[in-house]
Amino acid sequence: MSSGNGTTQSATMPVTGAPEPSPSQEKRPQPVLTNPQTGQKNKLDHNGNIIKELGETGSMIQKDADKPHMTLAVKSVKVMDSCSSLGDGVRIKPKHRYFLAVKIRSELTKEADKVAGVTDTSMDTSPYSFKIEPAGSTDSIEQGTGEAMSCDYQPVAAIGVISGSVDEGYIILDSPTKHGRIVYDNDGFGGWAWNF
Repeated sequence: MSSGNGTTQSATMPVTGAPEPSPSQEKRPQPVLTNPQTGQKNKLDHNGNIIKELGETGSMIQKDADKPHMTLAVKSVKVMDSCSSLGDGVRIKPKHRYFLAVKIRSELTKEADKVAGVTDTSMDTSPYSFKIEPAGSTDSIEQGTGEAMSCDYQPVAAIGVISGSVDEGYIILDSPTKHGRIVYDNDGFGGWAWNF
């Protein structure tokens, strides 16, 4: 299985033109070097995540399918020094330096069940599924903090979607930087990195 804008999902499926994986890489699916939907070369970060710009969609597509079964887009990012807390509206400060109000859109089609071989396939879209890479750095920072989870910013994105559903809303990330990449690689097998 490969993604139009994502990664190959079977370690045994070869990627044309890709170097032979080392033994330590054999279990890690390799990124698709060319987007099969557009024919354009995918740009990869140092972890093999496909680099996207805000508004661009990452998608997973079965190799012989004509449309994706999973999509995720980071639509926009708003940088904030503080936010209103849930319930009482008191202003709270981030643990790191900034809050990022990140608008995401996620979708899993019914085809996702067939691809996964189970019913009610799900995709985690909680803030804990995302990481931040500051500009010029190769270090990812897990930023799901209590402070970020306490922010009241509407509409709130669902913490996950199941097959046959679509969701759009905001997650709040706690970031040390105003610029960098928001990374979604929830299973460690490659994903996407959006510049912000």
